Amino acid sequence: MAKCSALVPISRLRARVQFVRVREQGFRVPCKGFALQILPVAEEAGVQVGFTATTKTIGNAVARNRARRRLKTLIDKHMRLCETWNVGGFWLVVVARDFVLDMDASTLDAEMLKGLAQVREKMTKIQRTDGA
Repeated sequence: MAKCSALVPISRLRARVQFVRVREQGFRVPCKGFALQILPVAEEAGVQVGFTATTKTIGNAVARNRARRRLKTLIDKHMRLCETWNVGGFWLVVVARDFVLDMDASTLDAEMLKGLAQVREKMTKIQRTDGA
């Protein structure tokens, strides 16, 4: 388990340009109820996270907000509290899928852990190739 002693500062992605840049230039980790899109950003330190849930995949505003709240809680739980994420700058976009509302909390939690482990693996590979 990751060392979880200090809060990692996580800010939010808010501009559409940032979301588009992550989608076009980053890499994607598909999970059952969501997808993680990651882009290493050298000009910024820390982690910036954005959340998206569309009408086409999720539904009305109530359902979209519920999906985003569930995903935000998991990101806070697994990223903000673990200093293993206190690495060079990267942007992370969490894209909600329609399954996110039907999954129970423990399954969703396990999927987030699995997805974040894959993200961490890819980030360390990128850092190794940049440093070598």
